[in-house]
Formats: sequence, C-alpha cells, structure tokens
Amino acid sequence: MSPASIAALFAVVLTLLIVAFLLLTTYNAIVDLRLRIDKAWSNIDVALKQRFDQLPNLVEAVRGVMSWEQDVLREVSAARSAYSPSAPIPDQAATSAATSSAVRSLFAVVVQRPGLPLQHPDRAGPGRRAGGPARLESASVFRGA
Repeated sequence: MSPASIAALFAVVLTLLIVAFLLLTTYNAIVDLRLRIDKAWSNIDVALKQRFDQLPNLVEAVRGVMSWEQDVLREVSAARSAYSPSAPIPDQAATSAATSSAVRSLFAVVVQRPGLPLQHPDRAGPGRRAGGPARLESASVFRGA
C-alpha cells in the first residue's frame, strides 16, 4: 500500500467515526428529550390528580357554611366529575379550564365570607405541598402552553 492510499483509508475511517459519533449523540439527545417530555407530562398528570383530589375537601369545607351557594358547589362538582385522565389532552385542558373557573368562583364566595373555617396552606398537613396551581402553571412550560 502506498502512503496516499493509507492516508485516504485513514480519512475515510475517521469520517465514518465522526459520522457515527454524531449519529450516536443525536440519538441520545433525542431519547433524553423524549424522557424529559414524558416526565413533564407525568408531573402535570400528578398535579392535576392532586388538584382534583383536593376539590372534595374544599367543597366540604364550604358546604356547611354556605348551603345557599349550591350553584357554585354544583359547578365545581360537575367540573371535577368530568375529569378523566384517559381523555385526550384537549379534553383534559377544557375540563381543567372549566374546573379553574368554577374554583375561582368558589374562592370568590369564600373571600366574601372571611369566617369560614378553612385550613391555611402552611398547615395543610404532612406531605401536602403548597402552591398547587402555581406548580401546574409552571409545569405547562414543558408542553409549550
């Protein structure tokens, strides 16, 4: 073999190694991104489930004091029962928006009645994290909303 053919063979092998390295790193980046997206969606699902699991507690806290505000309580209960984790993402988003609207109106009623015996978020109990809606809204960054 001549030195020119050895240099050409070396250049071809080096080029193939560089292309293989780029393909491998690109594939790893895509897999990592897919895993991060799956984790972000899982976090959103957990936050939504926690939110919908806490709604009955909120409804029960105000039900006894505000028996006259049945429309708001029915709206919150209907919005909560409409949630389905297996529903398509657009349906979950619509249900979440309806629930947010109903909870806002419920909170508006609660604010008008300062004597309600509600639990302060700092004393929500062991394992309970404060800031659920803020966590959910910050998690929406991952899905581009």
